[in-house]
Amino acid sequence: MTDPTNGADADPGVATGTGRRSGSHALDGVIDRHDSTAARSQTGRTLRSGARAMGAANLASQITRVLATIALARLLAPEIFGIVALVTVVTGFFERVLGDTGTSAAIVRQRELSHRLASSVFWFNVSLGAVTTGAFLVLGPLIARLLGQPDGGDYVRVLGCAALINSCSYVQRSMLRRGGRFRPLAVSAYGNTLCTSAVSIALAAIDWQVWALIVGNLAGSVLGVAVLWRASSWRPALHFRRDDLRQISNFSANISAFNFFGYFVNSGDRLIVGRLISTEALGYYGMSNRLMRYPVQSGIRPYKDVVLPTLSKLQDDPPELGRVYVRSVAALFFAVTPVTVSIAVLADPLVRALLGDQWLPAIPIVSIIAMVATLQALTITTGSLYVVTGRTDLYLRWGVIGAVVTMASYLVGSLWGVEGVAWGYLAGIAVLTYPSFKIPFRLIGLRVRTLAAAIAPTIAALVVMAAAVEAVRRWADSSGLDPWMQLVCGLAAAGIVYGTWAVTVRPRAFLDVLSLTRRQGGAFTS
Repeated sequence: MTDPTNGADADPGVATGTGRRSGSHALDGVIDRHDSTAARSQTGRTLRSGARAMGAANLASQITRVLATIALARLLAPEIFGIVALVTVVTGFFERVLGDTGTSAAIVRQRELSHRLASSVFWFNVSLGAVTTGAFLVLGPLIARLLGQPDGGDYVRVLGCAALINSCSYVQRSMLRRGGRFRPLAVSAYGNTLCTSAVSIALAAIDWQVWALIVGNLAGSVLGVAVLWRASSWRPALHFRRDDLRQISNFSANISAFNFFGYFVNSGDRLIVGRLISTEALGYYGMSNRLMRYPVQSGIRPYKDVVLPTLSKLQDDPPELGRVYVRSVAALFFAVTPVTVSIAVLADPLVRALLGDQWLPAIPIVSIIAMVATLQALTITTGSLYVVTGRTDLYLRWGVIGAVVTMASYLVGSLWGVEGVAWGYLAGIAVLTYPSFKIPFRLIGLRVRTLAAAIAPTIAALVVMAAAVEAVRRWADSSGLDPWMQLVCGLAAAGIVYGTWAVTVRPRAFLDVLSLTRRQGGAFTS
């Protein structure tokens, strides 16, 4: 799994004698320390190597997910997707709030990490995972009835097992991220995607209906966790003390509380659609979210796994931290948004060509959610600044505000049906965008206009690209071309316009993305 010639892939557990090869663990031993001076000289190399590994895995994952989604959309009815999405809202909520509890981010950020602390965190997470899974096993039928799915008790019970499965990998994932070992993370992510897709499609083909999606998700989680354990030489000791957890309690508690409120922002819309409108409407809404989640996740996963650990090492150098943050976000925005904007314009031929006629009601929702995804490509990164500066108390306060505003927008929008919820989602995100940057930027002395200047060329190019794609789409439609040809023509127009601009104007974001994909270069080092 590792390349011994690559310094970024060195396992800190092995290097300090606390790993699997040493035969024993020194509980009081230090696994590693963050050194901001050394981090400055290695920022470019770390970002390049990590971005290449995670970028390749995410590209493969997103292609696999899109193909699997198309196959499943033609094998399963929209209501099936709606039922699973509704159950996942509840199981995912408890797993997120009572699962990691912010300890992963705390381990990545910790200046000096001991084996004693890591072991205590591991057993704490596993204990919470076991309690959560146990609660789902007992309360599954009751939860299903509250969701309006009286026959769905077994769905809740089985999906609830993911809490225990995933809790076994939080510390391993954090160790790999902290040590800059991105290749195993990439392999785990893609293995999860490939296994989930293959199992779900195979079971859907033999008419397992809802169970096809549920069993597929669990199978992917098991494989992903197994890969992380195989890749990480760190193993927990039989040690747990509450005093160890107190080192990170304030930090992690604020993140856990933020996750509580943040979950309403991310999943409250699905709960409202599924409970107040219908599971069929949730199927259309959930499919739209699923299609748009892929391009955003293709950028945000490398950001979380690669950039966040790098920013953590720069926590004592605010100017450098701000510079790396702005350039990494501008690069993310440059890479992701041409996909989301193109989908917003081409939603009609995309749904008709890829999903089929049974999904036609999803067309306007796909277009709206694509606009939401465009904004999220920016706003989803701001939490990292609260984490690396240790101001998770402000993170929590902002989470409460965001949850209130967003839930209100969902509820008001639901008066106009499922499309109204989508419009409410867009309105809520738009209202929160400016303050979501203004508040954390104060922590590092960064101005919003600095980021605005970095992304302004991309925004201008997106406007021109969107106009060109819409013109081509209208021409193709009026010419009687089928949805497949309309989609191909529109995507070709997007590629030509945006690609020509990137190559001729060569904005800094383009150069950063280009250098991150090369073996040579100095991304973010000048």
